[in-house]
Amino acid sequence: MTGDYNGNFDQRRIIMEDTITKPRTPWIAAAISFLATGLGQLYNGQWQKALLFFAAELLAGVGILLNMGTFQSMLLGISALLIINIAFAAEAYIAARKLYDYTLKPVNKMWVYVVFLVVTAAISGSLDSFLKDKSYETFKIPSSSMLDTLRPGDHLMAERLAIGEPIERGDIVIFTTPDSDKNFIKRVVALPGETIEIADKTVFINGRELEEPYAQFTKDDYEADRDTLTSRQLEDDQFFLMGDNRDESYDSRFVGAIPRKAIIGRALYIYFPGGKEERGWFSRFGIPVQ
Repeated sequence: MTGDYNGNFDQRRIIMEDTITKPRTPWIAAAISFLATGLGQLYNGQWQKALLFFAAELLAGVGILLNMGTFQSMLLGISALLIINIAFAAEAYIAARKLYDYTLKPVNKMWVYVVFLVVTAAISGSLDSFLKDKSYETFKIPSSSMLDTLRPGDHLMAERLAIGEPIERGDIVIFTTPDSDKNFIKRVVALPGETIEIADKTVFINGRELEEPYAQFTKDDYEADRDTLTSRQLEDDQFFLMGDNRDESYDSRFVGAIPRKAIIGRALYIYFPGGKEERGWFSRFGIPVQ
């Protein structure tokens, strides 16, 4: 009887020695949850909640990414996502405060945290890549070719254009050229099938002068390649694109008409204007690009 008691006592002592208790630190739980949604819950041993919170943020992110067509909706989406992250971090903090006698679980290992981070980052990145052609993308204006509509340093939001989506005259579009991997931004001046001609800096479409209140001319000199264009008809899939700052723009006058497949996006609004030193800088937040 005594031997049986001692045996049970020794077994109980071994179990206690193998069990490690370590209280959860609330600020650590909150911080890592804010940096990576679900990680704070995993730190607290709540792996089911970690996966649930990550999935919830992922769905919220998709919804926001697909609804950024206006400056207001972008601000609303970013604010909502920030509130969600703060709420999840607060939940991790509150839960950790109650785990003062916490027994470490199999999920409380560094390699588990690393795997969680890698897998969730991979899922987020893959989803972002999948939605890239179906949502919105940001661009920064590098030059003065679109003055005064767009200024150097302007950050703008553009909608991605799938093949087949209509493009109208006056749209400001993002495109690529065969000889460069860079993105360019210009205004649509002539549409497929139309005839375009330029005489002394004046554009004619199908023989009629085109009204262009946005066009800007900064030089009084004359250059034939820049200021004139013999009449030519565009093919069924071609667009003639020009910068608003006509004397400082490298566009279809030099590289030719742009095929529809090379046009990848349409500018929507300026979400952060360049030129902080300029007057009226603040008033350009969120203005439509038109």
